[in-house]
Amino acid sequence: DNVLSVYFIFDSDFDQKITAKVFDEDGVEYGRTTLAISGLADEAKYFDFVFDKRTNIDGKGKLTFE
Repeated sequence: DNVLSVYFIFDSDFDQKITAKVFDEDGVEYGRTTLAISGLADEAKYFDFVFDKRTNIDGKGKLTFE
């Protein structure tokens, strides 16, 4: 319940930290985690954003990436 798997497709070389945030229906943030993401142009792969075990990611809220 606390892991978000994201499939990234890289158009160009990329090496940066990405922060994923989870918001409830009212727009209140209730989870955040940061992960170092890197990939080469024309590469695609999964990355797992692991939130605190108390963070329940469901379809009712909103996710953002910064």
